[in-house]
Amino acid sequence: MKNPLYSSKNNCAGCRACMEVCPKSCISMVEDKEGFVYPHIAEDKCVDCHLCEKTCPIKAPHGNFIIKSYVGVHTQEQVFKSASGGAFWALCELLIPMGYAVVGVKFTSDFQVVHDIAFSLQEAEQFRKSKYVMANTNGIFKRVKKLIRNGHKVMFTGTPCEVAACKKVIGDSPNLLLIDLVCHGAPNQGIFDKEIEFLQTKYNGKCSFFEFKNKQPLSGNINSRSVRYVVNGKEYISTIGKDPFLKGYYSRLFNRPSCMECQFANPKRVGDITLADAWHVDEIYSDLDELSGVSLLLFNTEKGLSFLPYLIKKLHLREVPVKWAVSSNEQLQHPTVSHKNRSLFFECVNQGGGNCACSG
Repeated sequence: MKNPLYSSKNNCAGCRACMEVCPKSCISMVEDKEGFVYPHIAEDKCVDCHLCEKTCPIKAPHGNFIIKSYVGVHTQEQVFKSASGGAFWALCELLIPMGYAVVGVKFTSDFQVVHDIAFSLQEAEQFRKSKYVMANTNGIFKRVKKLIRNGHKVMFTGTPCEVAACKKVIGDSPNLLLIDLVCHGAPNQGIFDKEIEFLQTKYNGKCSFFEFKNKQPLSGNINSRSVRYVVNGKEYISTIGKDPFLKGYYSRLFNRPSCMECQFANPKRVGDITLADAWHVDEIYSDLDELSGVSLLLFNTEKGLSFLPYLIKKLHLREVPVKWAVSSNEQLQHPTVSHKNRSLFFECVNQGGGNCACSG
């Protein structure tokens, strides 16, 4: 290769798009000492086509400015089952009966976080709730491209870098609806694996269920910054003050290096629609409770906006000023700021310290 795929680790999101488009399959993803994956090129097989560079979503970021913004909530039942106000589920309810396949992120049986495709609402259930882990894209771009080529319609949901990668691989198709999420950064799978190990050691059993953005009341109140899990058949709820992974995640202790220089953390959005939590919504609508779950929906293209009349039938939507939507969400203004002890944390992990630095 005449030019490297990335000049520093801050310039690689680990989306795997370069690996998927390589015509000679000479790119593999290799973990660094922190557990994040980066592309490695087998130079003896490379034909110098530069397709990998042309596909990289970070090398030439693009996007559209927000046209309209809304806050919304689904029914009480669906909000309870959702990470926020149920906007993602409303899109599933709308689009799957229209023949769309839905791409989302799920836990496997051993809590690996991967992208997959759902063709029914039942299958899409596994995509509900947040997964605060960088997903393995799992060959998803090739799979979506094949569906589009065969005439299927697809709603692709992911972080902005994943959505941008999808658009680079597939192009601008009328059958592809892109939904990006306002992202606060992502830890790697290995760090989350340590969380599961920690819980199984703490309770001396096997973890069979784990859920971020728990909405089961704790001490009479809903605290969405809590997790719910089941070990040996017994359910537990843990808050940010007690769970090491949550504490580390919300303090931005172990995000990927590129997250700290994210080129997508701004009002110019890569998706047709952007979904987020509607933080501080009580400033505009005092009857809405952000902790129970209220979605923020940003419509960024005419394609995205064309679904608004249908979403109004699924969600209780209220328009909000775009300026307010941006000002109320830091990751629509600038990238996540890393924890001052990030390097120390990974040094500790590499020395076998596990979760030791999460409480620091």
